[in-house]
Amino acid sequence: MRGAPGNRRPYRDREGGTEGIIVFENSQVSIAHVVGRDPGYTPLGIDDSSDVHVEHCLFEDSSGAPWHVGTDLDASDVTIYGTVIRNMQVGRNARANSVIDVQAFDTNSPFGGPSDVTIDSPAGTIFDGASLDSGASLNVSPKLLINQPGQSWGGTTAGVLVSNGSTLNASNTNLVITGSHGQRIVVVNNSHATLAGANVTGGGHSGLVLANLSSIDVGPGSMLTSVSRFAVPTLAAKQKPFCRDFMLKGRSGGPSKRGRLDPGL
Repeated sequence: MRGAPGNRRPYRDREGGTEGIIVFENSQVSIAHVVGRDPGYTPLGIDDSSDVHVEHCLFEDSSGAPWHVGTDLDASDVTIYGTVIRNMQVGRNARANSVIDVQAFDTNSPFGGPSDVTIDSPAGTIFDGASLDSGASLNVSPKLLINQPGQSWGGTTAGVLVSNGSTLNASNTNLVITGSHGQRIVVVNNSHATLAGANVTGGGHSGLVLANLSSIDVGPGSMLTSVSRFAVPTLAAKQKPFCRDFMLKGRSGGPSKRGRLDPGL
């Protein structure tokens, strides 16, 4: 869809194709109750300063073959709620100052049904639940559930990968990452994450990983952020040269605390 203000795509199934739906050239599109299955690359590609609303959709891959991305953004915005992304290699990929808003809205249709966004990998195929690069941002409200992301070798595979000047904002218990095979949240290369009431649990690698002039601010929020049940320390840096200028900040203006470093991811 190109140059298309206000297009709506309700109740349609898309199967196969390199990109099931592609939105580009400054278009505005609303997508509701769509099933996108087994794309060559992604069920939904959004490019060229376009703006898309997604509600109550299912994007999944059943082939088990790489490489698949649930939604792919380049210099564009997407607002999404009540949607499931399943068994991709990357749940949501954003770059070039793209913005992902997990937010309920009733601009095009009334509220109804679940509002949570779920990125799930029962097949163990996800490398990153959400990948933010080159100034992209992810704003979480309502709940974003990321289940079984990452790969067993760790590295930068994670529930959320925030890199190269990107930003993660998650408030009031709305970010939940469980059962990751890799890391949980990785923030690298001059990037920043704010967590207030996030629930990050379980798995065999680190809970929060920071490197190279990046930071994580925990709070303020109505609930404490929980980061627990990991095989290695919560904060890690891949190599000693990168173990500098990171900070785990205190809640509600409290004192900042530095985490213990582990030399390997």
